[in-house]
Amino acid sequence: MEKTMSAVIASALAGGLLMLSAPLAAAAPAGPAPADAGTGGHVRPQKRFTLDHLVESWIPGRGGPMRVLVLASAPAVDEREGAVFFLYDPVRSAQTGPIWLSGDTAATSVGRWQDVRFSYPAPGVKRLEVRYGLPGNPPAAPVVASVTSTR
Repeated sequence: MEKTMSAVIASALAGGLLMLSAPLAAAAPAGPAPADAGTGGHVRPQKRFTLDHLVESWIPGRGGPMRVLVLASAPAVDEREGAVFFLYDPVRSAQTGPIWLSGDTAATSVGRWQDVRFSYPAPGVKRLEVRYGLPGNPPAAPVVASVTSTR
C-alpha cells in the first residue's frame, strides 16, 4: 500500500524523527536536477528557495524516490580532526537536521561532503546552512552552502 506524502510526514513528525519535510515523488527523473552552469547557485522553478552551492538530487526512500539537496562540489575547507558537516538554522541559532544517509536512515552530521543530503526546509524556516566544523561551536564553523526561502 502506497503512503501519501502527508501520511509519511505526519508519522515521522509524531515519532519525533523528522524536523524537515521530506518530499516524496512518484517517479524520479534520471540523474540529478538541472545543473547550475557551474556557479553553485540555483533557484527552484517554483522560486520558493535560493540554493547556494547546492543542487537537487534523488535518493531511494521507503515511499519512493525522495528529493534532496546535495553539495554541488567539494567545499574549500581545511580538514580538521573531529570536524563534520552539519545543518544549522541561523534564525534559531541551533543545529538541525536530519541529513539523510538513505531514504529511511538519518544522522545529525556526516564526515564526508559527498554524504550531505537533506530535504528542503519546512514551511516557516527561512534559511538552513551547511557548516563544517564542531557542532558544539557553530559560530566557528564556516558556512559551505545554504538554502534560503524566498517567501
